[in-house]
Amino acid sequence: MVKRLAWARLVRAIHHARRAVPFYRARYGGLATPRDRADLAAYPLLSKADLREAGASLLSYGAPSRDRLSERSSSGSSGRPVRVLFDPLAELPRRVQELRLLSAHGFRPTDRQVIFDAPSHMPPRPFLLQRLGLWRRDPFPWERPLAESLRWLEGERVEVLHGVLSSIRMLALSVRKRGGLAYRPKLVVTKGELLDPGTRRLVEDTFGCPLVDYYATEEVGIIAWQEPGA
Repeated sequence: MVKRLAWARLVRAIHHARRAVPFYRARYGGLATPRDRADLAAYPLLSKADLREAGASLLSYGAPSRDRLSERSSSGSSGRPVRVLFDPLAELPRRVQELRLLSAHGFRPTDRQVIFDAPSHMPPRPFLLQRLGLWRRDPFPWERPLAESLRWLEGERVEVLHGVLSSIRMLALSVRKRGGLAYRPKLVVTKGELLDPGTRRLVEDTFGCPLVDYYATEEVGIIAWQEPGA
């Protein structure tokens, strides 16, 4: 059942790409719609270099104009970063997906997050829920001296620390060196890099709260996350 559903969705995605996206129409337009894995093998694989060079030809014929699209960059952890364009309205399911992940681990929409990530990964403007005072997200103020940044964090008492694993690990080491935080966050959420058992112990012991790890890409959003209680 699941395999049939996955195959049907894959075929629909291929059909849409060949019909509505100039790049895929040029690359795959002469191939038959795949009926099985053997047919699918006829489709040549794409590299990140192919996608970087494709530029605007990756936009579908019905896409909003370029000035209405948001642009973000992948982390570059596997090589050169890839710039990705988004329709802010069509990106809503990605936001809901993240909310589902966080809620499974005790997050409430009124909780506030501080984000440890590249500025290019932050949306340029608050989306609707944030304008209503929900799902609040603030970048960690790395531009300040570390001691001042930690005092800011303690003063704000942000419930969720969320970001790239190496940034969270550096923060944990700094907090441990100064003797701890003056409050206990609800949750630490990490992404972007391989989480090893030693780093998990360091972060959880330092902040006194659970660490939840997930895997995502800028191109497709969240792919997998840690099961609650695991």
